[in-house]
Amino acid sequence: MRSMSSYLLSVKNLRVSYNNNVEVLKGVSLNVEKGEKVVIIGPSGSGKSTLLKAIDGLVKIKEGEIFFDGVKVTNDNIIKVRSEIGFVFQNYTLFPHFTLLKNVMFPLQEVKKLSREESEKIASEALESVGLLEKAQSYPFEVSGGQRQRAAIARALALNPKLLLLDEPTSALDPEFVGEVLEILEEIARKGITMIVVTHEIDFAEDVATNVVFIDNGEIIEIGPPSEVLVSPRSERLKKFLSRIIRKKLIYQK
Repeated sequence: MRSMSSYLLSVKNLRVSYNNNVEVLKGVSLNVEKGEKVVIIGPSGSGKSTLLKAIDGLVKIKEGEIFFDGVKVTNDNIIKVRSEIGFVFQNYTLFPHFTLLKNVMFPLQEVKKLSREESEKIASEALESVGLLEKAQSYPFEVSGGQRQRAAIARALALNPKLLLLDEPTSALDPEFVGEVLEILEEIARKGITMIVVTHEIDFAEDVATNVVFIDNGEIIEIGPPSEVLVSPRSERLKKFLSRIIRKKLIYQK
C-alpha cells in the first residue's frame, strides 16, 4: 500500500463545517498523482468547491489531514504550499483597476517576490499561452467574459504551479465563450500539469480526465476513470445526476 506522501496530493478523512454545525465535507479522502487530471462533478452545494478551498487553505478544516508533495500541510507552511498551487475561481477575481498584464504580474511580485522586469516577462508569456498577448494592456471591463477567464488562467499558470485547481471555470460564462475556455484547458492538460477541475462539462471530463470524482452531500460516492464513472455508473445517485445533466444539454441544444 502506497504512503500518502508518495502522491502529489493526498487528502485523508477531511471534514469541514460552516458555522460549526453545518457539515459540508464528511470524511472525504482523495489521492492525486503527479500529472493526473481529476474532474469533480456533483450537484450544487455538494461540497465540490469547499474541497478545492480546503486544499488551498482557504477554509478551516475541522478534522483530517492534507499532504502536498510529501509534506503535511499545516498553519506554519500553508503560505508556501499555496505558492505552489494555482487557483482559478469561477468569477475571475481580477482586479478591475489593473490591466490584464498587471493582474498576471501581481502574484509574481507579491508571492514569488520577483522583480518587475522578470514578472512582466513571465506574465507576457503566460498571456501569450492563452492567446491574450494582444490584450495585455486592456482592463477586465474592456474584454469578454471568456477573455477574463483566460486571463485568470494565465495568472495561475504564471506561478508555474505544481497543481492547478479550477472551480467551475466556465459556469459564469455566456455559452458562446465556454468553448474557448475549455479549449485552453484541454491544451494545458496536454502539457502534463496536474489539475483538479470542478465542472458540469461532462464532455470535457470524458476527453481530459484520468479520474472522475462524483461528490454528493459532502461524500465521495464514486471515483474512477471516465469510461467507468460516466459510462457505467454504479450508484443511483450518480445515474440520476448524469441524466439531469444530459437532459439540460439536450434542452439547450434545441
